[in-house]
Amino acid sequence: MPDRYRSGLRVARISIAVNVALVLIKGAIALVSGSAALLADAAHSLGDVVSTLPVMVGFAIARRPADPDHPYGHGRAEELMTGILATILLLTAFLVAREGITRLIGPIPPAPGPIALVAAGISIAVKEAMFRYTLREGQRIQSDLLIADAWHHRSDALSSVAALVGIAGANAGLPILDPVAAIAVSLMLAWTGLSILRRAAHALMDGRPPDFPREQERVRALAACIPGIVHVDQVRMRRYGGKLVMDVEISVAPDYTVRTAHALGRRLRTRLEEAHPHIGEVFVHVNPHRYHS
Repeated sequence: MPDRYRSGLRVARISIAVNVALVLIKGAIALVSGSAALLADAAHSLGDVVSTLPVMVGFAIARRPADPDHPYGHGRAEELMTGILATILLLTAFLVAREGITRLIGPIPPAPGPIALVAAGISIAVKEAMFRYTLREGQRIQSDLLIADAWHHRSDALSSVAALVGIAGANAGLPILDPVAAIAVSLMLAWTGLSILRRAAHALMDGRPPDFPREQERVRALAACIPGIVHVDQVRMRRYGGKLVMDVEISVAPDYTVRTAHALGRRLRTRLEEAHPHIGEVFVHVNPHRYHS
C-alpha cells in the first residue's frame, strides 16, 4: 500500500509541473494575441494546478494508519478530496463562462494572432498524454481520485480543441467564434465537474463499485470450490479509498460445529484475499442452510 500512495503523489507532482508550464505558455500567448478562448484554456490549466493540490493532500492523509479516532483508517480522504476537486472545476467553469459572455455581448474583439494556434496545439498534445498516463496509473493503483484527475486532463485537452476551433474561426473572418469557444470550454468544465462530483458522492455513500457484478461472480465461483459451503446468500461491496471492502454471507449445513463453520469462512476469506490484489477487508458471516438435509 505505501507504493500506491507514492505512485499517486509522483503523478500529482508531474501533473503540477506540466500544468504550471502550460499556464505560463498559454497565458502569455493569450495576452499577446488577445484570444479569449486561449485565455479561458489557460484558466482551465490553472484550475488543473489548483485541483491537483487536493490530490496530493488526499493521498498524504489516506496513507496514515488507523488510530483510535479512525479505526478504519483514513481512506475516505481520497473521496473527500475528489469532491473538492470537482467543486474547483465547477468554480472555474463559472469564471470562464462569465468572461466568454462578457466578450460575446461586448465589442467584437480582433482576431487573435496565429501564434495562439500553436499554443492550443501544444496544449492538446501535452494534455492528452497526461490523461493517458494519469488514467493508467489511477487504474493500476485503483484510485478514483487519480482517475478523476486524469479526466480533468482530458477535459483540458478538449477545451484546447475548442480553443483551437475558436481561434481558427476568428482568423478565418469569424471573430465571434473565439468567445463562443470560451463558453464551450466552460460547459465542458461544468460537465466534467458534475460527473466527478457524482462519482465522489456515490463512493462517500458506500455505493457499490461499477465492477460489482464481476466481483460477485468471482465470490460465488471461489465459494463453489470449497466443499462444505452450500450457498452464497449475499454479497455486498464498497470502496474505501483504493481498497475494496466485502461483506459475504454463506450457508453451511446446520449440523456443523461453530469451529467447522468458521473454518470454512476463513478459507473463503483467504481465497478472496489471494484472488484480489486490491482487497482491504473481507467479512464472512456464516448461516445454517435451512433446506439442507
